[in-house]
This record gives sequence, structure tokens and C-alpha cells, in this order.
Amino acid sequence: MPAPFFVLDAPPRAVHFTRLICSLKNMRLSRPTRKAMPVSKEDSSMSDVHAGGCLCGAVLYTVSGPLRGVVYCHCTQCRRQTGHIYAATNVADDRIEIDGADNLTWYAASNLAHRGFCRICGSALFWKPDDGGHISIMAGTFDTPSGLESESHIFVADKGDYYEISDGLAQYAGPGPSSAASGR
Repeated sequence: MPAPFFVLDAPPRAVHFTRLICSLKNMRLSRPTRKAMPVSKEDSSMSDVHAGGCLCGAVLYTVSGPLRGVVYCHCTQCRRQTGHIYAATNVADDRIEIDGADNLTWYAASNLAHRGFCRICGSALFWKPDDGGHISIMAGTFDTPSGLESESHIFVADKGDYYEISDGLAQYAGPGPSSAASGR
């Protein structure tokens, strides 16, 4: 029989954390499945309906209309929230429907915008400027095929020192033209 995972003289928080980990190992996480809308390579306007959501499925969204290309944000806030960088597209507010919005938590990371994430699984989903009529959506949260294409890198002056950007996309020290007009 394997030895217990926790030590008896561990502090109470460590024991609680250990019990949480053990219970998570026995839990099966599932995400509701949806049929993704097909996107053809010929449709460069990306005007089809797209769907996506968080890891646990508590927050799901549907987007209609054109999406901007993916902008990679290297600012310190994005790196700290995700552990690396944001990769996001965006859409006008009236073109997104969110199911499970009561499971979203909005964090005011600055006096300019809020970051939306699932309060259950913690998935980073949205970036919403306080004065804009659009919402940025993390590219990795879309169901595939997404039809998204890379566009540029922003805030590269703040990028981490552990990687290089060598994909040939446009790089901007600050917000860049696309993100300045329409968000991350």
C-alpha cells in the first residue's frame, strides 16, 4: 500500500491543500461539447459564427461577425496573469453572447480596462477596455477550427527576458496601431 501523500505534522493549510489535490485527482472534469462552425481558409473576413469558452465549461460564448487578427501582448500585466503572454482577437460588444456570465469575475487590473476570467476554473477569457465598445477574447479559448490568423506583437518593450520573438510579425514597443484603436 502506498504511503499517505501528506505528513502528519504538516501545517493545517498544507493538509487542506493535500486533501484538495487528492479530491481533484478523483474528480472527472468535463466540458460541454458543441459542434464548431466550419471556417474556410477562403473566408479571410472571419465572418462566420465562432464559439468557445473556459476550461470547465461554466462560461461559454458565441461570437458573430468579423474578428481582428490575433495580437500578442507582452505587457507585464498580461504576462503575470497568464504566466506568459496574451493572444487575443476582439469583437464589437453587440456581436458576443455569453452563457454563464454569472461565473465570470472581472478584475480591474488598471484604470483603463478589466480582465474577465472564470471564477470556477480560472481561465482567462476576456479583456474589456472601460471606454470601448468592444471586448477582446483570448484566442486559445475558441473552439477549433477558429480561422484566426496572427497579426502582430504589442508591448514588446516589456516582454520577458526568457524568449525571443522571431515569427516575422510586426512588433510594437507600445500598444501598436491595431490595439490602440480596438483593444488587445
